[in-house]
Amino acid sequence: MALFTFTQKALSISLEGKDGEDWIDSRIYEGMPGWPSGEKWQALNQSVDGRLSNCLPAVCGSATPGVYAIVAQSAQDVSAGVKFATENNLRVTVMGTGHDFLNRNQGQGSLVINTRSFRGVQVVRDYVPQGAPNGTQPQPAVVIKAGHTFIEISPEIEEAGFMMVEAADPTVGAAGGWVQGGGHGPLANQYGLGCDNAISFEVVLPSGEIVTANDFENPDLFYALRGGGATTYGVVTQVTSRLHPLATTNAILVDITGPQEQFFDAMAYLYALSPNMTDFGFTGYPTQVGNTYSGFFGAPGKTDQQTSDFFDPIAAHIRQLGVNVTTVLQSRRRMKREGADTAGASKKLHRRQAGQKGRMSSRLIARTSFSEQNVPAIRKMIVDATRNGNSSYSLLPYPILGGQVAKNKDLEVGVNPAWRDASMHLIALGLTTHEDKLINIAAMDPLSVNSGSYWNEGYPGELDWKKTFFGGGEHYEKLLALKKKFDPTNSLWCQICVGADLLVLKEDGKLYPA
Repeated sequence: MALFTFTQKALSISLEGKDGEDWIDSRIYEGMPGWPSGEKWQALNQSVDGRLSNCLPAVCGSATPGVYAIVAQSAQDVSAGVKFATENNLRVTVMGTGHDFLNRNQGQGSLVINTRSFRGVQVVRDYVPQGAPNGTQPQPAVVIKAGHTFIEISPEIEEAGFMMVEAADPTVGAAGGWVQGGGHGPLANQYGLGCDNAISFEVVLPSGEIVTANDFENPDLFYALRGGGATTYGVVTQVTSRLHPLATTNAILVDITGPQEQFFDAMAYLYALSPNMTDFGFTGYPTQVGNTYSGFFGAPGKTDQQTSDFFDPIAAHIRQLGVNVTTVLQSRRRMKREGADTAGASKKLHRRQAGQKGRMSSRLIARTSFSEQNVPAIRKMIVDATRNGNSSYSLLPYPILGGQVAKNKDLEVGVNPAWRDASMHLIALGLTTHEDKLINIAAMDPLSVNSGSYWNEGYPGELDWKKTFFGGGEHYEKLLALKKKFDPTNSLWCQICVGADLLVLKEDGKLYPA
């Protein structure tokens, strides 16, 4: 590759870490002393069978582009790339399906590892994890390579008679930041978060070593990957997730409109019933824009009669508050996401309004905050978060938690513990300034669990991001210790990721010593 012309010897700059360990605190960028020579880049290109190229938006993203990219097709390709970056003190970023609202998958001047070309999905009816002792009970599972989105793998899984906990948006990657950041979805209430259902990972460490992480091999790495953040401890090239029997989802489509004050009353009442709804088995992805609320709530395994018996009294009470309510029963094999009557409607709005990265804030709202006695506080939160109903601000009040998510409270996973005590994942959209976001956070925070927020759908400017996204305290410190164990040179860096404060991202897009 003729473009690789630099010949300087690689330079490593390190400072003494805060806890006495050596952590590399700067990165080498093109044009700096230490940038790899053309011969080194040529050697890397040969080691990945010619898959190294200049960064183009389709491969690297367009916000803060890297310099070169490896369009990896195997764990060996990833290994060569991350090892090269670590040895030459380069910034490395990982681009999967590109579904990242917070730009963590892009980095100015970085070597980009693109895993979108990883293909392969296999349904295994009697899966036993690698390293498991004799007598381990087999279970149905699906093995998914890192490049797949859910819409690509769902047909094969359903054809085999199963379903899995997956994202509400079908364009989300099945093995990337979704599962490694926690992973909510339409079936989370019934079966737990995506990270709860992960059985095994294939991971490339920054050293280039390819390892398996599960309950029996590298269990501490397995812990970190199950909710402790992506592109932090290693690069996941494959995930194996638990499967569940395919079931019919009986659902109800709910639309509510009305005068502003009465609408706020109705919303406060409906929010207050979130624990009742999730206890019944409902999961939904509604949207609230101005004085309009639309939601599709699915209840796998429930009959139409059970669904009506549960929701009809709620609708009747809401009508008495002076608003219009329409409901339509639907039955389908799963919560499809096409069209305006499904979970995907809110996710499309979500993608559109969050198109300018970071235009959101969110909180995991505590189950204990929801009760009819607390309706005034809930109403105040809604009014303040929407600036008294300004249609420029949208809320996505997702009653998707409780159920098995809460029952998995004692599961040894790295995800923020706030998920276990929450009943709703509440997102505010349409935010433009830092002050805007702080106003919304202040509105939602009093009803939240420990100021908790979803790492994949939050505000990167959170003042206490370690607490907000990772639980803070001992939980964060455990994740940080694992970060230092598996990435001792801090090669994998991203905003609001574990260990992010050990480097500083400045206005020129480059990383500097903290």
